[in-house]
Amino acid sequence: MKKNIFAIIAIVVIVIIIFILILKGPSIKDYEYLKNPRITQLSAKKMMTTKAKGNPEVTAGKALKLLFQTYFKIKGISKIQMPAPLARWYAERGSAPETWIGEFAIPIPETLNELPQIENKTDLKVEISTWQYGEVAEILHVGSYDNEKPTFDKLDEFITKSGYEISGPHEEEYIKGPSPYWPTNPKNFLTIIRCQIKKKAGY
Repeated sequence: MKKNIFAIIAIVVIVIIIFILILKGPSIKDYEYLKNPRITQLSAKKMMTTKAKGNPEVTAGKALKLLFQTYFKIKGISKIQMPAPLARWYAERGSAPETWIGEFAIPIPETLNELPQIENKTDLKVEISTWQYGEVAEILHVGSYDNEKPTFDKLDEFITKSGYEISGPHEEEYIKGPSPYWPTNPKNFLTIIRCQIKKKAGY
């Protein structure tokens, strides 16, 4: 009897430790190489996506919740080490947030061609898309989403000095953000800001 109790306690402790490690999320040490902007080449990625127009403070939560609900219904893929969500923003820099169009996404396996049906009480639609990349410039932003401007400025300056120009919507990969499980400090958020780029004429 005692052995069974100790075994149960040991299992519970292990589960709690794993749960805490999972929810703690990635560390900034894993992304030291992106503290300064870089140019790299990325392959196309298959995504599960949904589009929403309006202020991100309203639309992002609704869109990502729908994507997560769909993702967790997909059979045969890891629900523990799932990829970070992303968003592409179709808006002029500095324009009113109410006019923004965000395309939210979660990467999915290349072999997946059909999404599970879930109860969807929103006006959003989940689809399978392929995001094209090619040459991109990217940088890690540490902190709240409200304070991204200095990071954007640093990336813009790097792109220009490198002889490139932006050729598509800016993208954000949400490595670490708000947690549904406990209060989180926005100062610890980790976001990769990424832009598709092309060489300027004459370079």
